[in-house]
Amino acid sequence: MEVSQRWRNKAMTGVLPDDFLRIYVNPPAHFQQMGFQPQVNYSPISYCPTTYTQGSLKITVVEAKLAKNYGYTRMDPYCKIRVGHNVMETPTDANGSKTPRWNKTFTFPLPSGVDSLYLEIFSERSIVSDDRIAWIHMSIPEAVMNNETIEDWYSLTGKQGENKEGMIKLILSHHPPSSSTMQRYTVSNPSQSSDLQSYGMNARMMSSYESIGSIESIKGMFPTTDEEIIRSVLASNGWNVNAAINDLLSMNS
Repeated sequence: MEVSQRWRNKAMTGVLPDDFLRIYVNPPAHFQQMGFQPQVNYSPISYCPTTYTQGSLKITVVEAKLAKNYGYTRMDPYCKIRVGHNVMETPTDANGSKTPRWNKTFTFPLPSGVDSLYLEIFSERSIVSDDRIAWIHMSIPEAVMNNETIEDWYSLTGKQGENKEGMIKLILSHHPPSSSTMQRYTVSNPSQSSDLQSYGMNARMMSSYESIGSIESIKGMFPTTDEEIIRSVLASNGWNVNAAINDLLSMNS
């Protein structure tokens, strides 16, 4: 009975105050008198939509010489390439069999810390799922990161064994980032009203930078550039449109 009465004494009855159910780092005096203690400790929040970039990596997938034809008829090979979280693929070389040619060039944003690429070759199928024929996980050559263009053949791994599935010819080049710096958005402790306004303003700013309109406006300037590349370049520049345009211009030069 005493416990029940004690809890009733803590209950608020009548007209509730304007600050009812609001969270305070330092509760008002009348809350402290009722035994309420702060339950939440706020710390500054930093918003940074992406990591820093090392510029861009341009990859031309020229051709491959495969060890075996795995189809009942001639294979229809295509490639998938992944750099960081970005994945792109070549068109299918119909009836390319063991000697497919693509001669397809891709430009990947190169996030900080990423020093390798992953490439897979598939045979396109019409009824069943595509068959993975060969693959390679390779480090980006140091000469490429020193802004040299490297054209070479690389060994492929597959069902025949490691480095025994044939070879693929790639042309690799690196383009350093533009001089513009990536923006970072920081909001202070939201326990103060002025900081709450800053919090909301920055949140709206983030949403605005990542809008479809920004991507569409850049697509108008670079109609032949893949939308995923535009989105990645925007992200790598902190959604700074001008900086992204500068990077895209350097990629296409």
